[in-house]
Amino acid sequence: MTSAYAPKGLVGLLTPQANTTVEPECALLWPPGVAMLTARMTSARPTIEERLVDYVESLEQTLAQFGGAPLDAVACGVTGASYLMGPAAEDRRFGELSERLGIPVTNAALALVAALRALSARRIGLVSPYPDGLTDASVRYWQARGFKVAALTRVGEGAGPGHPVYRLGMEAAAEGLPALASSGADAIVLLGTGMPTLPTIARHPSVGGAPVLSSTLALAWHTVECLKGHALSPRVEMLRAWIGGEGWRARLPV
Repeated sequence: MTSAYAPKGLVGLLTPQANTTVEPECALLWPPGVAMLTARMTSARPTIEERLVDYVESLEQTLAQFGGAPLDAVACGVTGASYLMGPAAEDRRFGELSERLGIPVTNAALALVAALRALSARRIGLVSPYPDGLTDASVRYWQARGFKVAALTRVGEGAGPGHPVYRLGMEAAAEGLPALASSGADAIVLLGTGMPTLPTIARHPSVGGAPVLSSTLALAWHTVECLKGHALSPRVEMLRAWIGGEGWRARLPV
């Protein structure tokens, strides 16, 4: 069974229940011939951290929403859960899922790791939209993955109920970039799939000579690399083209 609208691959995209960004950004990023089905990761737990843990623990139930759809890859559009799992548990969890399903299963943090390694980046600058606790956990995660956090800046929390990341506007990501211009970082990472990032990357593909990438851009790029069979050695030239806006910049509605 194949999908008529996805001759180059049908992706099962998993997104947090209140995330309003990852699906629109992926829709802009997928190249022609790649299509997606989406499923929501849900949790009734009261705190961000508890919900993130729930998302990972219930991945099998979430994936069951796809039924018998002929998926060619699964992309889990959440980064924060990885910080709470840690690298060893994350590698084990997603490796087991890939083996069980017989297709590549990746997530935003694993995609960022692949992207940073493809760029030969060792020193990274982070723009974090997270509360303090999750920001601190993110630093520990990137250090455990072998990267040095050269600089970090926080972007403000929007007013209102719900997850603070989902209240951020189009300009939030760009507000964090000036503080990183002289950091000496090899790459700048805009964290969080819930923060809008594509307009910022379109205007600022590099800062202080360092390429700028985001959780969602890395996730879409890495998923396509998996579809093309390049998961183990993703092509850095394609990543640089994506960061430069190739294939998606003209689609931006703003």
